Amino acid sequence: ALLPTARDTQVALNSFILSLQSIRILGLHSTDPSTVGMPGSFSSAEITDIVNEVMSLMRLDTVGDSPTSESAKAMGADLRKQGYGMGIWDHHSHTPALYCNYLSEQRFISDILTGDRFTVWGWADTPQRASLACAYEVFQRAFDCGLVPEILHLGLQTRIPKSMDQVLPYLHTSMQLCISDGDPNDSDSEADSASASQVSYSLPAGLNLSAGRPIRAPTLSSIPKWKSSEHLVTGPFMKWRDILNFSTAPLKRTAQIVSRCLQLLLVEVIDIVPNMCLPTSLGVRDMVTTVKRLSSTDTVLAWERDMEDMFWKIDKQEVETAVSQLGRALLKHRRSTTLFYAIHRQEKSFDRVGTGTGREYWTIPHAFVEKFVKWDLHKNVLFVVGCLILSQGQGGVPIGGPLSAQLADLWCVWREMVCLGKEGLQDFQICVVQGLQAAGVQPMPTVTMAHDDLFMPLSAVHDMLPSSHMWAAPRSQRVGIPVRAVLSSGLERWWQPLQWVVAWLSFPGAEIPLLRMSLWDGAIGGRLHTIAKHAVRCDRHSITTFFMSFDAVQAVLPDIVQPRSPAVAPFPYVLMARLKDNVYILCVDIPARYVPSVRRLPEVFLDCLYRVPLKWEPEGPVVAWCCSHILCGPHRGIGLLRKGVTWDLMAKGPEQVEWSKWLPKTALNARMVMSAYLPSLAHQSVWHATTLPEVLQNFRSIFMGVGALDYPDAWWKQTLKSAIRTLHLGDHITVSMWTSWVQLGRHWTVLWSSHRDACYPALPAAHACKGLTE
Repeated sequence: ALLPTARDTQVALNSFILSLQSIRILGLHSTDPSTVGMPGSFSSAEITDIVNEVMSLMRLDTVGDSPTSESAKAMGADLRKQGYGMGIWDHHSHTPALYCNYLSEQRFISDILTGDRFTVWGWADTPQRASLACAYEVFQRAFDCGLVPEILHLGLQTRIPKSMDQVLPYLHTSMQLCISDGDPNDSDSEADSASASQVSYSLPAGLNLSAGRPIRAPTLSSIPKWKSSEHLVTGPFMKWRDILNFSTAPLKRTAQIVSRCLQLLLVEVIDIVPNMCLPTSLGVRDMVTTVKRLSSTDTVLAWERDMEDMFWKIDKQEVETAVSQLGRALLKHRRSTTLFYAIHRQEKSFDRVGTGTGREYWTIPHAFVEKFVKWDLHKNVLFVVGCLILSQGQGGVPIGGPLSAQLADLWCVWREMVCLGKEGLQDFQICVVQGLQAAGVQPMPTVTMAHDDLFMPLSAVHDMLPSSHMWAAPRSQRVGIPVRAVLSSGLERWWQPLQWVVAWLSFPGAEIPLLRMSLWDGAIGGRLHTIAKHAVRCDRHSITTFFMSFDAVQAVLPDIVQPRSPAVAPFPYVLMARLKDNVYILCVDIPARYVPSVRRLPEVFLDCLYRVPLKWEPEGPVVAWCCSHILCGPHRGIGLLRKGVTWDLMAKGPEQVEWSKWLPKTALNARMVMSAYLPSLAHQSVWHATTLPEVLQNFRSIFMGVGALDYPDAWWKQTLKSAIRTLHLGDHITVSMWTSWVQLGRHWTVLWSSHRDACYPALPAAHACKGLTE
């Protein structure tokens, strides 16, 4: 009754395209097409001509499979001659204001419907009926595998049908709530209201929708991701990112609770299995501070390898295996026979591994988590696009799913555990050596894998002893540490993080270790939690009590203001870590003749480790890693700044400085937004810095921004003064100092124009500005 009886994929696809009158999906369409010069839709006859024209033009000018700005111009000009009022995005360096409607529709037909990620599972005569049928099928699969009774038994959800007989009335009532709410994103709500009103249902006893969200099937969006000339030497182009929206999907609440269980599992296994995971963005800071702590560096090269579409490439069976094996590893570490997760009903910070105490906790067994993950990977794969119901392929944990971020991270940790652990180390070494030989690396190093050998340089920690994940001073030195000692000299006098050797690269006359580091500020809870967690058991209570007397910034700031100089001369090594799907690599003091060989190592190493496509990200003297800017290069050492900040602000054009992305003072709610944003920037200015000059440069950019945008004093002055006082920087950032920065910001445009004219005296102003911006 919900779907046509025939579900043949090709018949469904042909029927859909031939009967198509318009496509109103995928992303950024304007509600009033006339205001931007873009048509709202295409007829079925026009779609065929447009797709053929798009495909022929894309073959002439593409970057990979993505259309470049030049091909978009050509397509737009040609289609305008045919009478189609095409629009084109602007060429601003960081955000597209418009994009071609026909590119979206061509992408939908050529990639989504006929690509390898999705197949057509079914279709309906209206989007409302398609959503109803998709949600019904999801519940059917959940009942078939016995998932719903367990959800009800654990109390994770109560407002769901208790049998399949209740599903259809429940969904029909929920759909009518969607229509009565007048969903602005549903262009067919009026037509669907008429069809849905033909059937009326009453909810079964015990079901209540008044306090819950209406149920709708997951939907697909393809968001254009702009890559400007700042990111690629080949020029600007646009790529697509497929995202599934599960915001109103069936069993979403249970999925959110299971995702918290998976996050607990991830946090625990990071400390007990070999891995390169950075759970937070402050792991980038840990990498920079590790380099500064190990030796007095001279030359640092920063590289980044990105997993291309990792979320869609992961094998689902491997993800299922990862959750199971990591759970067993945690059980073995805890010396237990059963594994439970205690999830607090109100506060996420109270979640823990173990059983809950009282009714404020859900106690969830790991077996249920594995069962739900298996169902989510293999059964919960349907979503709607217009009148079509599509199904995911055999691979991937799609972006947008409640479990996708945790499952992707767990899969990476599992791959690292399997390859870098003791059992798989020899096979992994053979794979890496064969890969280097196949790549023709010259000179060819001798690669010797190491099972997390402790790296012990002759440095300032020679008087410390290794203790779990850190160096620790002798206990006699740590007894009775006064708070004022920590506030004046920092924690590195008593505790420092460890590093482990993953592999040795042997060149003639040089031994280069490949290192991974223990987490410090980038750990869950930061360095204070790490020290307390990994301290000797008899010291944990006293250390935890001691740390309760000051916050994390008080522990970090002394290391920034009074950094300790390494006692070791430069020596070569490679430091590698992973944040989500980005692998960060720091090559320190590598001899120039070995740099080409060392550069090929991450390619082969990571290809063997993850077995998914990876690509190099652009490199240079300044690279952006997550929320940080890494400053490095030959004979420059390494530095860290907040993302968007550089040392030479005059070298940036008006569209490239940090405050070009802030709200103008005339914008609606600008005061409220910036009042909340500026304190966050102030705290990031301390965390994304390793020396006092870097902290001052971060704050300088903030004060210049409020001056350049001419924000009223009431918007920012008291907020930033309070932040400086809270961060204990009053002695370093004085009133006269930040006042001069604000004045500099107010005159920055004039000063930058003078600087531009001095750099380009022979060029007209417009050309100079264009050249500098590019």
